[in-house]
Amino acid sequence: KNTGYNKKNPTDLIANIAQTFKDRSRKDVGKWRTAIQLAEHPTKPMRQPLMDMINDLMTDGHLKSQIKLRKSVVLNKVFHIVDENGEVDPELSKIINSKWFYDIIEFYVDTDLYGHTLVEIVEFINSKPKLALIPRRNVLPSIGRIVPDLAKLDKMIDFTNPAFQNWLLEMGDRSDLGIINDIIPNLIWKRNIMQSWAEFCERFGIPMVTATTVRTTDESIQAIEAMLQQLGEAAYGVFPEGTTIDFKEANRTDAYQVFDNLIKRCDQEVSKAIVGGTMVSDDGSSKSQSEVHERNLEKRLGTADRREITFFINETILPILIAHGFPFKENHLFAFDTTQEMDVLDHWKIVNDMLNGGKLKPDSVWISKTFNVPLTEIEAAAPIDAVAKKKVMFDLYATNHVCGGFNPSAINFDKQDLDRLQQQLIEALYNDEGILETKAQLIVKEAQLLFDGLLQGHGSNLHVAWNSPDHLMLAMMEQNLFDFATSKTEARAAATSAFLIDPETKKLREFNDFKALATADLEKFNERHLRTEWNLSVAIGQNSAAYIRAMSEVNDFPYVQYITAGDNNVRSEHQILNGKIFNLRDEESRRLWPPNGFGCRCEMIQYPHSVNKSNVTSASEAISLLGDKFKEGPFSVNRAELKKVFLENQMYKDIKGIPQKLASLTFENWKLKPYAEMQNLGRCFVDSSINKDNVKELFLRVEKNVAMMLFNDYFNRKLMLKEKTFTRHTTGKYLEADEIRHQIFPQVKTTLEDPNEVWMTEDGNEVQLTFIKFYSDRVIVVVSNLKNLTGYEIKTWYSMKVNEAIIRKGLLVRSKP
Repeated sequence: KNTGYNKKNPTDLIANIAQTFKDRSRKDVGKWRTAIQLAEHPTKPMRQPLMDMINDLMTDGHLKSQIKLRKSVVLNKVFHIVDENGEVDPELSKIINSKWFYDIIEFYVDTDLYGHTLVEIVEFINSKPKLALIPRRNVLPSIGRIVPDLAKLDKMIDFTNPAFQNWLLEMGDRSDLGIINDIIPNLIWKRNIMQSWAEFCERFGIPMVTATTVRTTDESIQAIEAMLQQLGEAAYGVFPEGTTIDFKEANRTDAYQVFDNLIKRCDQEVSKAIVGGTMVSDDGSSKSQSEVHERNLEKRLGTADRREITFFINETILPILIAHGFPFKENHLFAFDTTQEMDVLDHWKIVNDMLNGGKLKPDSVWISKTFNVPLTEIEAAAPIDAVAKKKVMFDLYATNHVCGGFNPSAINFDKQDLDRLQQQLIEALYNDEGILETKAQLIVKEAQLLFDGLLQGHGSNLHVAWNSPDHLMLAMMEQNLFDFATSKTEARAAATSAFLIDPETKKLREFNDFKALATADLEKFNERHLRTEWNLSVAIGQNSAAYIRAMSEVNDFPYVQYITAGDNNVRSEHQILNGKIFNLRDEESRRLWPPNGFGCRCEMIQYPHSVNKSNVTSASEAISLLGDKFKEGPFSVNRAELKKVFLENQMYKDIKGIPQKLASLTFENWKLKPYAEMQNLGRCFVDSSINKDNVKELFLRVEKNVAMMLFNDYFNRKLMLKEKTFTRHTTGKYLEADEIRHQIFPQVKTTLEDPNEVWMTEDGNEVQLTFIKFYSDRVIVVVSNLKNLTGYEIKTWYSMKVNEAIIRKGLLVRSKP
């Protein structure tokens, strides 16, 4: 075992390098071309001019940042020494996990940037090599020579001499001039254009001041000149009579773009050359898009760099270290640790799937170590069939389960926007760009489409009494459809992501291949699935309205009759119920209220005739006729009573935490203008005649003995304002000049009926609608909450004073310019 030793390099080439001045003169492309010609001279090469030029241009901040990023994807990776079986040797790995070994790796990364690199082992101190870079300006790789003193070109050292074999680390191709050489013109142009911009600012940043005067004496002209000089500091001056002062502003106000755009273009060329993209460190169109560029750097350029380094260390460095007495053997190899390159959640998904498939034992020790879970807390996963039962059974959407595939021809919808957004989601997922924003648009569009179907079936378009059961039921069903659309969109995203990686090559697919596969797979979401969900929404709307009417007249007409569509497409189990009479006072019979399956066209109608009780079918008897499939299925419930279109077990995916993420989206994510940039806005009418004494007259009770006021919104939703809420916001501090809630109260009706924006947010079980109306002098905001017992209640109204991103956020369910 190597216990440590000290050893000096007998040749010590670095000590012979003479220090000379470096060229710091102004650089241009002509000098660069000359420097390349000298570096590539076949018999008398000279790299000094080129390396001095690179050294001088290295002051560029953007270039430095890109180099650090390129190096970080290699230097931040864990590495080991492994044996022929790939097992990590902890003792030998400890030897190389030192700064000197990191320096070797960093020097090798530099070869891509600067070209050929020559590093000397100066000495060993306690078995740790001390390394020194032979200045590239002193090295002539093409002829294998070092020039210790650049003033004496006739004296050279042959670094290919076998005497230096175990002391010199030669990296890179001898003819390679490096990536930085390729971008020197961009660095030169950027430096020059920034200098020109500075001169432009100095010349045109401050307006020229001229004076025209009728005075001709030298004393007058000198006095005027002195006053003009003082204008730069005092901003005023006293001039003789007959003098006119003129400020000459620059004609063009956008001239800066010429400079700025050229600088940006140069920076982009630098970024592309070094890190393979432009948004790893610079601003992009979105944060997620920059993450795509970062992933390309990590998984493509970084992987290639690490592979080259692995070859170099195994073929060159380890033999040299063995020659110096390090305890490595020929079967030992250097390797980067690739197990940490997978996100822990992705890793766990694979492990969990293997556990479900029975390919791993749940008590495997490495699972405990990898995921930091005690063995006693790991339980055997449920069988695949049990897990599958918790998921949406997509086969229920198949045509043979939808009343023989029959779809009412009168029911139709426009899914063009959904198709467009679905394609947008495919592109967003591939580029990792704007995914949450695209999901939000899909959710709103699909939820509103399904709600439209619900209203078509209901036949009321929400023109229902404020105190009728329909009012609350439709409000709750609308929110249920938003939750369903959220779960479906998450399923879309998951299904799309599955096509990103080619399972055979284990690599990212080309976009066109990915798009074709994802589009074909997602077709079901906007075709069979959507049509089935639309039909269900229409059927629930129609049957729920019938149920509400029937229950309102249950004392007069307690009996209902089950009626099928009467054609060959009716399910056999539904045909069993055709014509049977049920008593609505029997709570169990309400479970039979249609729809009783996807595509079900059955209905219950009120039975106004006298009924012999022996002809009434008990609910328990009917349910037993339908069998256990119905009894335990998702259609053995009354949707009108539950106030839901889709049940929890019909959701595509668990949406826990998703509404909170959606609630964080602001107007900027929805590509809306900030209030400060809105134009052509009218003024808000503030009724100054309203005061603390007469404000109570504004509260108009919906009924004489009901302590609430009723509003309709743009969608004919019913919103209630309780008297105690009104009173609280029209007394005390709310009457002060910066609030005047009483004087802007008439704007509540206008804002609800014709809002510019409506935002929906959901936090836990609370759903909030925020209505916004923009005026030139103020922004009116009305906030309402969905209450499980009463529907939408107005919570507050006010003039916006806080950061608009706090208010204009969530799901944008209405946007009217």
